[in-house]
Amino acid sequence: MVLVVSAAISGCSTESGPEQLTGTQPRLPVIYHDLDSALDSGKPVIVYFNEAWCSGCKDQRPIIQDISLAAGDKAVVVVLDRSVNEDVAAWYDINIVPNMVILDTSGEVVKTGYTGGDELKVLIEGL
Repeated sequence: MVLVVSAAISGCSTESGPEQLTGTQPRLPVIYHDLDSALDSGKPVIVYFNEAWCSGCKDQRPIIQDISLAAGDKAVVVVLDRSVNEDVAAWYDINIVPNMVILDTSGEVVKTGYTGGDELKVLIEGL
């Protein structure tokens, strides 16, 4: 399940800021929800921080989709636009994107920083 706590993720241009979204990139499945509900799910939570203008974030979208599919019912993936959710990003000390915070079932931080798919699968299995 993917929870998005901001505007839907759309394409971005490396040549400009967020005001010129291309909208041509594949979108993650979107369910509007809040982070609190994800934390209340009793499952590990993977919070993926991105920004619409970020070309590196754009490159990571297929990986995040794969992670979401691999997580299945074992974890909840929340996708946040860092510039829209500045308070959450500040809480987890996220200053650059793409970035992740992995939380255990009680909401405690297990790991911060970008984590590749294989390492993330091992982390999910261990939670």
